[in-house]
Amino acid sequence: MLKQCVVMPLNTHRRITYAKTESISINIKFLSYIKEEEIMKPKISEISLGKAYSYNSITERFEGKTEEKRAWVNDFYRSIGYSLFLARQENDTSLRQSYILLDNVVEQFLKSYLQNVVKEKLVRDKINFFDLISIAIDNIDNSNEILERILECHKTRNNLYHSSVYLSISKVRFLDYLDDIFLLCKVMGFENISEIIHEDFNKIMKQILDERTEKRFQSLKQVGDTLKDNFGITPGKYQGDILLGSAPGDSYGAIDSIKTLFGGIFGREEVDGKKARVLEIIEANEEDAFHSFFISYIGSYTWYCFYDCFWSKWGKGEKRDIQQIRELIKQNENAIDYKVDYIRKGFFQNAFDSYFTGENI
Repeated sequence: MLKQCVVMPLNTHRRITYAKTESISINIKFLSYIKEEEIMKPKISEISLGKAYSYNSITERFEGKTEEKRAWVNDFYRSIGYSLFLARQENDTSLRQSYILLDNVVEQFLKSYLQNVVKEKLVRDKINFFDLISIAIDNIDNSNEILERILECHKTRNNLYHSSVYLSISKVRFLDYLDDIFLLCKVMGFENISEIIHEDFNKIMKQILDERTEKRFQSLKQVGDTLKDNFGITPGKYQGDILLGSAPGDSYGAIDSIKTLFGGIFGREEVDGKKARVLEIIEANEEDAFHSFFISYIGSYTWYCFYDCFWSKWGKGEKRDIQQIRELIKQNENAIDYKVDYIRKGFFQNAFDSYFTGENI
């Protein structure tokens, strides 16, 4: 679940430094959810400096330079997209790594630009960053102040990368660096950088979401098949909705919810002599075995899942909370169709929303 965050304005000193070129405030909508009127209107998307190196998503080449593949430009866009993905996680580790990646992106981009466009002869693997900046200043008009700030950002990156203690940066510091990279792209003649990177970022997010959706579908299918196998539901027929009956890991809340659920079910009419279906699933392949319960009214298409709320040694169920549930089932055994099944650990992984289960994605 994304947290609402606010991008802080760039510090006043930096605005004064390059006010003569043009003050730019980047509104990275895919990094922060903020109202447009709360910050300055972005200008990067409005840049149009001719067709020297314009983006052509169909041919994957430079317009006017059809003999040159633009793999290094694609890598630049894609790498910034991944850097933004890391920064969006908004923790010290992800911000540190996103800043380091961003700095590496700039270095590789400048080397490729100087080699492929300016035709500068340099030994790519031997030139240091300071010399690279010096050569870039000599070959990119109006880039002096921008590249000097990028050099300062590189020094910050060195501290993050080589320090013996865990350092990090703020999101504002990350956005400051990104702001200068976009400004550098402008003076180099690249168009629509913000939109292109936005597109690459969305591709990354879509790939992650598609993979997560597929994993969730497969896990839920396993759960559904287990319910069908135990209660004789016709294969291919929908087994019903599966809802979390309580927060995973909360045994006290689960016991209270199960008692309340049974109270409602037992007040309903019997169907073929039964009122409730209960499936206890045990992860019994490790010493600490978890117990999950699926409960439904016999004629209902809704299952309530109490997921990983109970545990016991080797799945024996000797703990008091599990015994309470089993005693309740035994007291009403004539009205309950009760089954027990055993699964491997990780069977439920990705089946339910990680926001509620606390699972890693």
